[in-house]
Amino acid sequence: MSRFAPGTLTRTLTVRLIAVATFVAIAQMAVVLVYYAMRTDKTGVLIALHEAEAVAAHVHVTNGLLTAAPGPAFERHYTRYPSDYGLQVIDSNGSIAYALNGELIGDLKIDLEGQPDVWTKIERRASGTFRVTAKRFEIGAAPFWVAFGMGHDPAHLYADQMIDEMLDHVVEPMLPLFAFMLLVSAFVIRRSLRPLTRAAEAAAKLDPRDHQMRLPADGLPKEVAELVRAINTSLAHLQEVFEDQRQFLATAAHELRTPLAILTLQLDRLSGPTLPALRADVEHMTRLVNQLLLVARLDALPTPHWAEIELTDLAKSVVSRLAPLASLERKALEFVDEGDTGCQADVDMISDALRNVVENAIRYAPDGSTVRITAGPGARLAVDDAGPGIPESDQMRLHQRVWRSPKRSESGAGLGLFIVGKVVAAHHGSAHICRSPLGGARVELSFPPVPPVAETWPSARLIAHDVDAAAD
Repeated sequence: MSRFAPGTLTRTLTVRLIAVATFVAIAQMAVVLVYYAMRTDKTGVLIALHEAEAVAAHVHVTNGLLTAAPGPAFERHYTRYPSDYGLQVIDSNGSIAYALNGELIGDLKIDLEGQPDVWTKIERRASGTFRVTAKRFEIGAAPFWVAFGMGHDPAHLYADQMIDEMLDHVVEPMLPLFAFMLLVSAFVIRRSLRPLTRAAEAAAKLDPRDHQMRLPADGLPKEVAELVRAINTSLAHLQEVFEDQRQFLATAAHELRTPLAILTLQLDRLSGPTLPALRADVEHMTRLVNQLLLVARLDALPTPHWAEIELTDLAKSVVSRLAPLASLERKALEFVDEGDTGCQADVDMISDALRNVVENAIRYAPDGSTVRITAGPGARLAVDDAGPGIPESDQMRLHQRVWRSPKRSESGAGLGLFIVGKVVAAHHGSAHICRSPLGGARVELSFPPVPPVAETWPSARLIAHDVDAAAD
């Protein structure tokens, strides 16, 4: 993940901090420009000193005489504007050694005597104000002066000087500071947001099976701690709602079992043409109540009760229990043992899952057909039938609670394969649905030999391959 990934809080805060720093830098530049624009006297002195230093760098002594050759580039604005800019280089004897429009400045010999190293005089002329600034230099032991005079400013030396001052006093010092601030702010922001990251990581590890789990709020900043406490409060409310719902479901299903058992006994004393339909309805209600109780039990279990089991023995037990139902429905059960079926699992949960798959197969297989239950090879159970199959468009929806295929009968509630998916998920296994060699659907449940250590409730993996069938 990029350090400044789009949409991250680190990026947002860093960008805003950069925007504030940029605004401050622009404001500072504006202040510098206004300052020098208002202090024309100081700016004029700075221009004169700049010109004087540029000329002084090209002053030499040749045969005891002072000479200067600053070059055409320096002389350009003096040549272009002869009535606005003037310059003189004056030796220690007061003689002019080099001049550009020197007549604008005049004779400064008297003025140089006893003057400080830098001085300025302002003259009021017919053309306007004319400012002369002189600076003292030395070459060897001999002093000399460079005098610069300026009237109007057609070459825009004032603007150039203000830009130079802004670059020297604002831009150059701010650039390294700006880069340093960017790095430090990114580091500080990321470090400051680390508690929020830890809280997010803790939230990602919440286990829906553990309704007591909460986000840790210790050691968090006040703002983050308040968010975490609000989330924990919401989790507590969700726990209460979930527990109320689970208890209501379990209580209602449990209370219905006794009346249904009594109703079944009463039906045995009756006769008549409507008795088979009534008996089928009661059996359906009994199965639904049992499934509701099973769902409530699965929801209440935090983790499976792991134990060493043999899927062969488990499958044989399920086949024995469901053989009377298959016979009543005019179907046959066939058991195939492929061997090597040892694994660690919850025997009750696996039995419930296999029983639901076999009951579905018995219900939708045609009369006189066979439902085959296979154990192995390995930690695997498979159920094959000759029924109508499961449409491919419906296969990925089989793990949904109370979903039913539109092609199936109305005698189911759609809980069977939801229970199967929940059991498989709890064991970190997978459920495969494909076409059966018997012509209908094949449901295969696979489990790892050793349960993996998981921090979150896994999702059942449903893998389907070209099937046409109906499911409960």
